[in-house]
Amino acid sequence: MECARIWRGLASLTRSALWLRLCRNWRCRSRSALSDMLCGTTWRDFAETVFPISSRGSCTLDPSRCAARYALHAHRRRARPGISDRTTDERVAFRIIDRTKRVRAMKRRAYISEVPFDEAGSDDRSIYLTFDDGPNPHCTGQILDVLAEHRVPATFFVLGAYVKDHPDLVRRVAAEGHLVANHTMTHPDLTACDPEAIEREINEANKAIVLACPQAAVQHLRAPYGAWNADVLSTSMNAGLRPVHWSIDPRDWSRPGADSIVDAVLAAARPGAIVLLHDGCPPDEVGNCKLTGLRDQTLSALLSIIPALHSRGFSLRSLPQ
Repeated sequence: MECARIWRGLASLTRSALWLRLCRNWRCRSRSALSDMLCGTTWRDFAETVFPISSRGSCTLDPSRCAARYALHAHRRRARPGISDRTTDERVAFRIIDRTKRVRAMKRRAYISEVPFDEAGSDDRSIYLTFDDGPNPHCTGQILDVLAEHRVPATFFVLGAYVKDHPDLVRRVAAEGHLVANHTMTHPDLTACDPEAIEREINEANKAIVLACPQAAVQHLRAPYGAWNADVLSTSMNAGLRPVHWSIDPRDWSRPGADSIVDAVLAAARPGAIVLLHDGCPPDEVGNCKLTGLRDQTLSALLSIIPALHSRGFSLRSLPQ
């Protein structure tokens, strides 16, 4: 009886010493020491130190509960060491960073910059040419001629305002086997628009395309300037349109020279790549550019890009539906 009383007293003293050490480390904010102290031992050592031990040397509590309690505590320390030591400002900053990461992850999942292998096939070597900001009476027809000459299909992201003015070009795009896709009605920055304006821009462009070319199956959307946010992505999906970005941007709209456009495309060419080119210009830029010869560099570059990609074993296709 006396031995049992002494043993319980020693166990109580041991527990008190451990918790004093824990509290001291907590106050001193020595989280790494606390983490090492908890994670550097086995769960049985932890249980035998913290909980009473009987004269037989076994824990008076269920060992599985000891193990679970230790594992949970150790996991928390490993996963987010020092979280209790952060100031309020630091916690706010970490929440902002976490939210930013979640938004970026959502964007990566929500739109495609390249066509995934599970859609194209792991052995497929396809590259996808896309053209924005048309149809343009001075440029789109010439680009269609080059594509027809090389028997290459492409995807045209058209503006609804231009579709109304040039429905014949949209019908020609579809008739020659290319895809017609949505690039909004008037080319605004959708991230600066309210949800109602976003929905209006997308839906009106869809209506204009279907009115001009009823046989066109519009299944893709590209946001002007490649500007995406949660509202744009959700509105696109609600309209039944797959959001499409790009992985190769030779910046042909800036007219850097045909050779520069060719070099940029060939340097980044890889299976599944989506190439961004232009066959027109946004409505708010029409007054600042000369329409005749507007995309002559893009046209010249295309005459070199297509044979060069074919010689490297790539095939050129329109976006998968």
